Amino acid sequence: MSPGLHLAIFLAAVGAMQALVALWSHRVSGSTPTTLLIALLPPVGLPYLLWTLRKRLLDNHVAGAITYLALVGACFSFYFYYRIWMPDDDQPWKLIHTMVIFGFLGQANLVGTRLKD
Repeated sequence: MSPGLHLAIFLAAVGAMQALVALWSHRVSGSTPTTLLIALLPPVGLPYLLWTLRKRLLDNHVAGAITYLALVGACFSFYFYYRIWMPDDDQPWKLIHTMVIFGFLGQANLVGTRLKD
């Protein structure tokens, strides 16, 4: 399978997860600027939203957000590291796709857990 197809699948998965996190953030915060911050800069926007909602959060939200951000960040770092130093055939796409799946599980933990009332 060509590396271009793997990259398209990876970017589509990350884009879909970003859209879901942005919709969740708009639902819980009601703020369009915060939603845009999370959609465009999740390493900054997601911790900011968690900090502003800290009285209403459960531990699952923090764990899910950390899992999501860490694994998606690791996916991009693996991709760019291997893109610079290794040929296309040596990129660890199975590892990257596995991390995306676990990042999705962290995101499901973030989005699927209700806030405290």
